[in-house]
Amino acid sequence: MLVAPIYGGGGTRYKNLEAFASGLPVVTTSIGIRGTDAKDGIEVIIRDSPEEIADAAVDLLQNEILYKKIATNAREMVKVKYDWDPIAKKLSSIYEELGARL
Repeated sequence: MLVAPIYGGGGTRYKNLEAFASGLPVVTTSIGIRGTDAKDGIEVIIRDSPEEIADAAVDLLQNEILYKKIATNAREMVKVKYDWDPIAKKLSSIYEELGARL
């Protein structure tokens, strides 16, 4: 499990995507998950206070079903939305559209 209590900064947190791709569930803040499409309770656990983050991490470790559900959903999300193939297809489509305009 990755616990990432992030309270500032900008951009995508690649450590989250790496954990998702590795099959590890993530507990982070609403700021820490910005830049991804992960949803609380589906692909990630989002809590904002230190106490809530700690409680969520303990709960996740004690609930094997939830642990596996979050990890599996997150891994699938990364595969579908952040893998090179879908990204390359999207970029190719954009380039083709731009080329047609020229």
